[in-house]
Amino acid sequence: MGDSGPTRTGLGLPLLGLVLGAVATALGVGAVFWLALAGVAWSDGLTRGYSWEDRESELGIGIAVVFGLGWLILLGVAVVALIKRPPATGALVAVLVVIAASVAVVAAAWFLFIPTLPPSEFPTPPWNRA
Repeated sequence: MGDSGPTRTGLGLPLLGLVLGAVATALGVGAVFWLALAGVAWSDGLTRGYSWEDRESELGIGIAVVFGLGWLILLGVAVVALIKRPPATGALVAVLVVIAASVAVVAAAWFLFIPTLPPSEFPTPPWNRA
């Protein structure tokens, strides 16, 4: 009479947290990829590396911002799903591994996809003002 049904093994939330961490990482890499497609480069700060139509570049940057926010939100949800009340040592290790792996993969994508331009001695004039 006191049987309330099958017992849960407790793998639901940690597994969900790991899956969300993987999806978050994919979104972070997607954000970097869209920034690269939008023509963003690094030269003493973010700049446009090569010419695109303004609207195309803005669209790519907008998509990258949405992907980047999705990365941060899903990474936060993954952390919440991985932590139990009270947090077990294994859960804390899993949280640290998921965060570190996600940041490392997104940082590696940044260095692979975003070109680094040499700093220019002379700023280029705006179009039609040479």
